[in-house]
Amino acid sequence: MAGTRSGRPLIGTEAVRAQVEQLLEAALTTLGYAFTVLTAGRLLRHVREQLGLAMHKNTLRHLLDALGFVYRRPKHDLTALQDSEAKAEAKTLFDDLKKSPSWRN
Repeated sequence: MAGTRSGRPLIGTEAVRAQVEQLLEAALTTLGYAFTVLTAGRLLRHVREQLGLAMHKNTLRHLLDALGFVYRRPKHDLTALQDSEAKAEAKTLFDDLKKSPSWRN
């Protein structure tokens, strides 16, 4: 019996891959989540609870690799929340302070 393997059947079928890929491309707020960053743990919990699949974290990681998605710690960027005028003024002040030491004044 070439081609058959013993043990638990593979989870990474095309249907499961399509569901996970659709989830990764969806806006999380439309799925009812309050967060916008999807971690591997959150994805695993969603797959277990919403799709009913008892998937191991390593299986999920292999699936993400196969789909071409990269998972790592998110980098939070607060640039959009900053006041650009105040930031420019602070940079000018900081640059002026770097140019002349206070002991020369």
